[in-house]
Amino acid sequence: MPMNMGIHVFATVSFYATHLHVAVDIGTAFLGLAALLDKYLLGVLTVALMVEGFMYMTVLDDPQKLMHVKRAIGATVIGAIIVIAASTLAPELVAAFNR
Repeated sequence: MPMNMGIHVFATVSFYATHLHVAVDIGTAFLGLAALLDKYLLGVLTVALMVEGFMYMTVLDDPQKLMHVKRAIGATVIGAIIVIAASTLAPELVAAFNR
């Protein structure tokens, strides 16, 4: 990388670092991540279940593919439960560890 490019990248990062408010607290970052996961859960869950439902309708004649789709639907539901539990418990965990 040429010297001028390195200076430009450093100046750009410095400019954005001074003008953006970055959360340096791990608790705030954890709460932000939990809120982000909670916000996108419904959309991702809907799309995943629609795709898996379509796959379920199209593979009813093949028992191995059917087993694979059933496992995928189960994994999607379990993943949604984990995300809901994480977003629900995030404030309590942050409060417990900030003492």
